[in-house]
Amino acid sequence: MTNGAKRVRKLDGVGTVNLKKLLIFAGVALLLFFLIAEPQQAAQLVQNILNSLRAAAESIVLFVRNVFSGGA
Repeated sequence: MTNGAKRVRKLDGVGTVNLKKLLIFAGVALLLFFLIAEPQQAAQLVQNILNSLRAAAESIVLFVRNVFSGGA
């Protein structure tokens, strides 16, 4: 009985790993297709993401400064 339960869990784990690998592969393939098909839009998207991350970091720094300086 215990061996049967282990086999079921093992098969389930293998299926999950294969699905994960498949989804990662599909995501990378889609990303490569987008980069090759629309390089200008891909570059703009990366630029927008980096600008958003920079703005978020600046907001966090400003918040922490205001907390430790007693407010501005």
